[in-house]
Amino acid sequence: MQGMRDSKGPIRSSALNKRLKKFEATGSLASRQRSGRPSTAAAVVTTVEQTVQFMSAVAAHGECSAREVSRQTEVS
Repeated sequence: MQGMRDSKGPIRSSALNKRLKKFEATGSLASRQRSGRPSTAAAVVTTVEQTVQFMSAVAAHGECSAREVSRQTEVS
């Protein structure tokens, strides 16, 4: 189980109480969702990578701009 001790000795009663209160409040011991930018899906990464390769192959100098890739893939 994530966050639990493996070989560091017994868990302290205060830590156990915190886990118990968290479980009673949320019904789970999972971490809560954090704020911030969500991670990018692997499919989007693959699409952008393929678009960059295609645009670089077609471009006169083998270059493409990030703005143009964003327009082509509709990813900001």
